[in-house]
Amino acid sequence: GTAADVTSVLNGTRSGLPGITGDENTRNFAWRAGVRYRFTIDRGPRGWRSTVTDLDSGEATVIRELFADGDRLNGFVVWMEIFAPCDAPRTIVRWSDLEVADRSRGQVRRPTSVTTNFPDQARDCLNNDSRLDDVGLLQLTNDHRTSRTGQMILLPSR
Repeated sequence: GTAADVTSVLNGTRSGLPGITGDENTRNFAWRAGVRYRFTIDRGPRGWRSTVTDLDSGEATVIRELFADGDRLNGFVVWMEIFAPCDAPRTIVRWSDLEVADRSRGQVRRPTSVTTNFPDQARDCLNNDSRLDDVGLLQLTNDHRTSRTGQMILLPSR
């Protein structure tokens, strides 16, 4: 398929979550403000499974399993995907306790830095930002841009 043919981009299970019609790759999750969640990607029965767990209730929701070969993931990316006008009320996503675990070897590694990436075309929201607070990495919409594309942000050690 082509990049515009979103139905063929990522082969995997059908998600029980609502999403964009005809696009299994984009799912809508009912995030609640102030609730702590854990987002994990781990080996599933046929590929790589993503799960969101509400840390207050313990409820786990499988987002989807992608049918991809391989016995390991080489790295990870975190992002927010907000489908809103640039002047919509500010949204803040906070990422904390980032880690990569190899449970078979009992190894856990934590990144020491992240590198930012922003859409910087004139039609894009140039008022998005990434920065640290006292808990973790913030990604913000409709805010003052303090970082630039390709900037390395050092994460606090735990």
